[in-house]
Amino acid sequence: PALLIGLLLMALGVLGSGIAWSYGSLLALRLITGIGSAMILPTIMASLADNLPPEKVGKAVGFITASSWVGVALGVPAIALLTYYGGWWSVAGPLGAAVLVSTFGPTAPGPEHRSPKPFHGLRPPVSTVVRAHS
Repeated sequence: PALLIGLLLMALGVLGSGIAWSYGSLLALRLITGIGSAMILPTIMASLADNLPPEKVGKAVGFITASSWVGVALGVPAIALLTYYGGWWSVAGPLGAAVLVSTFGPTAPGPEHRSPKPFHGLRPPVSTVVRAHS
């Protein structure tokens, strides 16, 4: 549940930031976004360690870490351009919607895999990543 709560807080904070009515409200919504974001990575790493064989944990952690940095390298310039040409909402709306869809949308197809420790309803991205690396 920590992953889903983190993703939901992040999505709501980002969507709310797009309609912030003052600097104080924007700051509060970005704080909510940060709290949600801070819940995600530790939960993903713990899920990987709990659900993968020890010999595959390093590869999966490396994949998650590399993906995060590629996202930063590509995302920051893309967000800067979108904000410059379309305003803050052109970033907040689509990004918040993408987080909601990836959290509560349909799961990606993958090989049938039954872990001895179930994912307790986790949706992508964690369940997809774990299935892909098992």
